[in-house]
Amino acid sequence: MHFDYVCCAEGGGGTHAGVALGAMLYMPQTKTVGLMVDSDPFEVITTNIMQKTAKLLELDFTPTAENVHLIDMCGPGYAIPSPEGNAAIRMMAENEGLFLDPVYTGKAFAGLVKMAREGQFKPTDNVLYLYSGGAGGLFAIDIELD
Repeated sequence: MHFDYVCCAEGGGGTHAGVALGAMLYMPQTKTVGLMVDSDPFEVITTNIMQKTAKLLELDFTPTAENVHLIDMCGPGYAIPSPEGNAAIRMMAENEGLFLDPVYTGKAFAGLVKMAREGQFKPTDNVLYLYSGGAGGLFAIDIELD
């Protein structure tokens, strides 16, 4: 199966780093996008994780910041629900029966929706959204889904 894009939440850098490095190795035509739910400098953090992992695995290339694609979806701050994230949580629950959380996957999915609405994907693109869990966060934070 071919994916043109693989998108995931970017909250610490590890998931995106692993997905991006794996794509570089096994799906070099695929663009990976980290949908940032925090305002940390992920162009540095994620690149560093990728470089250290590539060295550990003795790969014959060194990832650079150009391999890290980011979209800022932090909203009002880390662990603070955003209106876009809340709308994405509601959309996914109503249409797919899948519950996203307001800290990571809800904000990240809102980024995917934003990218689609802005025309960043072609109608023929095959896009994978990596759902990395976190539904327990729905019950830890007071959010408005109206």
